[in-house]
Amino acid sequence: MQVNRRNFARITVNIPAALSLIQVDSYHTGTIANLSMGGCFFPMESELPLGADCDIAITIGEAVETENFTLKGIVVRSDAIGVGIKFIEGNQQIPRLLKKVSEQKSTST
Repeated sequence: MQVNRRNFARITVNIPAALSLIQVDSYHTGTIANLSMGGCFFPMESELPLGADCDIAITIGEAVETENFTLKGIVVRSDAIGVGIKFIEGNQQIPRLLKKVSEQKSTST
């Protein structure tokens, strides 16, 4: 039996984003596959160092409804399918981001 150790529910998404490592000159663009209050999963083929501090830049919406979010995180998982990012406490934008994502998902269905 698999135990779910997550503290927050994940939302499946397909949101364009950019991931940059702070200590290393590393920049990756792609999409976020899931998102929660605690972090996100960024699919990519290359592995990143565990414990690396990073920024995730996310743009939600279209035209005048566009909002940009930059969240600070740390790499907690990295393998051949992607990178798990844990958001660092103090990211005041997360609740607004999740609300915006939920609104976008409800209007697209």
